[in-house]
Amino acid sequence: NTACQLLEKQWLQVNVEPLTKEELIQVIQIKFPVLNTIASRMVTLYLNFSVGEHEVSSKTIKPLKTSGRLISTRDLMKWCSRAQIGFNVSSPESALKVLQDAIDVFCCSISSSEERLELAKSVAACLGIIHSKAEYFCNTYKPAVTLTKNFCTAGRISLPVLPSDDLVKNRKLNLKFAFTRPASCLIERVAVCLSLQEPVLLVGETGTGKTSTLQLLAHHTGHTLVVVNMNQQSDSADLLGGFKPVDMKYVMTPVREEFEKLFRSYFSVEPNLKFLQHISTCFVGKRWATLLNLMKHCVNSAIIRLKSDQSNRQSKEKWLKLRDKITKVETQLKQGSALTFTFVEGTLVRAVKEGHWVLLDEINLASAETLQCLSSLLEGGEGTLSLLERGDTAGVKKHPEFRLMAAMNPATDVGKKDLPPGIRNRFTELFVDELTNSTDLGILISCYLKDLPPAKVDALIKFYLAARVQAVSTLADATGHKPHYSLRTLCRALAVAVKNPCGNIQRSLHAALSLSFLTQLDSKSHDVVHKMINKAVLEKGDIKSVLGQPIPEPLPVNSHICFEGYWVAKGNHTLFVPDKYILTPRVRQNLQDLVRAVSLSLYPVLLQGDTCVGKTSLITYLAQSTGNKCLRINNHEHTDLQEYIGAYCADPETGNLVFREGVLVQAMREGYWIILDELNLAPTDVLEALNRVLDDNRELYIPETQETVQADPKFRLFATQNPPGLYGGRKVLSRAFRNRFIELHFNEIPGPELETILHQRCDMPASYCKKLIAVMMDLQLRRRGSAAFAGKQGFITLRDLFRWGERYRLAKQGENMTFYDWDQHLADEGFLVLAGRVR
Repeated sequence: NTACQLLEKQWLQVNVEPLTKEELIQVIQIKFPVLNTIASRMVTLYLNFSVGEHEVSSKTIKPLKTSGRLISTRDLMKWCSRAQIGFNVSSPESALKVLQDAIDVFCCSISSSEERLELAKSVAACLGIIHSKAEYFCNTYKPAVTLTKNFCTAGRISLPVLPSDDLVKNRKLNLKFAFTRPASCLIERVAVCLSLQEPVLLVGETGTGKTSTLQLLAHHTGHTLVVVNMNQQSDSADLLGGFKPVDMKYVMTPVREEFEKLFRSYFSVEPNLKFLQHISTCFVGKRWATLLNLMKHCVNSAIIRLKSDQSNRQSKEKWLKLRDKITKVETQLKQGSALTFTFVEGTLVRAVKEGHWVLLDEINLASAETLQCLSSLLEGGEGTLSLLERGDTAGVKKHPEFRLMAAMNPATDVGKKDLPPGIRNRFTELFVDELTNSTDLGILISCYLKDLPPAKVDALIKFYLAARVQAVSTLADATGHKPHYSLRTLCRALAVAVKNPCGNIQRSLHAALSLSFLTQLDSKSHDVVHKMINKAVLEKGDIKSVLGQPIPEPLPVNSHICFEGYWVAKGNHTLFVPDKYILTPRVRQNLQDLVRAVSLSLYPVLLQGDTCVGKTSLITYLAQSTGNKCLRINNHEHTDLQEYIGAYCADPETGNLVFREGVLVQAMREGYWIILDELNLAPTDVLEALNRVLDDNRELYIPETQETVQADPKFRLFATQNPPGLYGGRKVLSRAFRNRFIELHFNEIPGPELETILHQRCDMPASYCKKLIAVMMDLQLRRRGSAAFAGKQGFITLRDLFRWGERYRLAKQGENMTFYDWDQHLADEGFLVLAGRVR
């Protein structure tokens, strides 16, 4: 703002007034002559949405309530561009298409379905169409979606499929998609936007299928969908590109490719095969100076030959451009620096050139400054992109197949904010509703479990809807917050059940629903939902017999180890069962919950509980016992994304600046287990960048190397945290982030079990164990009523207790005296362990 104020004195300001009603009608009649007869009605409707922005003489205009999105003349032009396609003034179908386009452009950004319907009725009234048609399009209309070899057709629009040779690389996607009414409508609306080259923004709660819909469309039309997870640390360089340290080979490759292409098009190849082979040898051997001299000599001779030939002017320009590039590289090489910096194009620029589709996920996490670089690209078919940092004067040539999409959660969640109005208005915004209709839920469940009887499908629908109602009114998770059940929660349960890991579909369905809906709840809510699951899945007399059946060992034989009745895959490392890890009843219960999550699915697991209840140690125990290598990242309030993904650093051997991959990338490549410790200490916006790893996609995009890393099948991600509010610096994670985890809550270990752990782990007599536990209970009781930092843990934690016990064990090993006052020894050691922290 300060810079703007300074410039105001130097620049001449010209205020551009909005167009009047008459001017808008005139613009439409000239730009879209086919709409001449309805131009007046269209402008009147538009002014209802943007009242206050334009000079209007008519008193008939009633302002309509809209969402936080700014409605501008851009939306009116967008509507006109859509309406003119196939418009016939005497056709009732054309009138309905104009209404449908108006609802898409003006109403579909509204989050409330009731408000959306009222708005659609007002739109219909303005256009002279009966209300029932607006109700039909909002509540009943379901477009037919057909996927053929050449076209992907959704209702009123057909998208052409790319030729088959381009399609092969996209056939890996294994996506279950249920064509429910909301999903079919969304596919049609998105397809219309894509066909007209409109950038599209999907807004909706987490787990409503925003990304899945775009993945499906890209998959069936044969396009590559590049997903970029935006976060607060996203920079315009991640999208557009920037100067980065590279190997000289990276600089030489495009120059050599361009040279060979020009050489083959101008010179005869047969007589020059030996020369081309020499070029190839120099390139492989990294003899850059020789290679440049050879190419330079050839380029100069071509330019001399072309001087006299005026007909090949275009070819001459290409050779001259190549000579400039060779000169630049030669200058770079002569400097003799170990580091070679060059401009590396970003994901967005490469997609613009190659015709890929780009999805900017969680776009409202990025800063407004980063998003401003998209402004010129968001102007539909006419949009351009300029790389001023590279020194380009002309814009990047846009491939006709390139499309830009974005997705975000509403600004009602932790860390989420509204998009800047100038950016948001350039998108065609569509709100994605949560699926709550029984018929649509039936279609979804049958898509996963095709052979499930209709009665069971109905029971599952009733359970899901009842669980959502209960979550809002009575249920609570272990931290006292309301649990969030989304479509992702249900789909994950169905995806586990369809694999039938328990050998019995009822048992598998029960385990899958328990995994998705039960684990994060407190004991009271747990009992309520557990009864609901039993009622939905099992008959009254079958509960014990079905749940008591052993789970068969997965194939191949001896590739898994059985823990608490569940099978966990063996890792590639030596199995080691820690003998000092004591399995008490409470620890066994925690282990069973963890093993069930690991055995039945590949989803990330979040362990929450007070300090020292054994969250990290339990994961480490399971990893060691199954031969899996376990890595750990300790989060803190200054945790940076580079700690996860990696950063540029100096190579100790060569001194070159190289990209060193982070712990998370290493774990994903090698199939290790990784623990993100103290998860809610890290900044929320940094964590949101990991969403693609936590999704079913299990992939991570590295902006620095522009590589997408796919997780190894054995890779597992765990996270631990203390409850927010009770411990300093711990934050509440966003719904969108937490919903991607299977949540487990660990309660405190009871006193008698602590005695057992101390007795077996520290070789301490039971009488001494009781004394130590009694001291801990007494100190915690004294501290419990205090509001001071750390609450009841302020004087002593379980870690202090085990440290105290360990001092006894070590002293016992080195003691040879026949009589020794161990009571006094314990008192002295306890004082030394605990007194240092008390003021």
